[in-house]
Amino acid sequence: MRVCVSSTGPNAAAKVDSRFGRAPYLVFFDTEEQTYDFMENPGLGSAHGAGIAAAQEVVNQKAEVLVTGNLGPNAKAVLDAAGIAVYQTDGRTVSDELTAYKKGELLPLDRVSAPHTGLGQQQRRAR
Repeated sequence: MRVCVSSTGPNAAAKVDSRFGRAPYLVFFDTEEQTYDFMENPGLGSAHGAGIAAAQEVVNQKAEVLVTGNLGPNAKAVLDAAGIAVYQTDGRTVSDELTAYKKGELLPLDRVSAPHTGLGQQQRRAR
């Protein structure tokens, strides 16, 4: 099984990034092979649709599980359509969250937990 974790960096010691669509990295862990794949989030620089782009990459990488903090409505729709289970993080490291997932300690994220905001909307609010 492949598990994806939204991450601040390209290693297992990096903190989980609670912003799924804007996380700098997506970490894919193969539970059978015990191997990691680290990739830059393709949605990171998108003005709009960052969550959709990130969710589509999770689907393309054949992950069955996503561990993240917040998920917008469009990303959730993509993941739901693909049958990908989503679990909440409490901001530990990628490695710690994977251990918690394996132990069954993570709670399902079964609702939208972040409002839909594109990069342009975030920049306008900052002014």
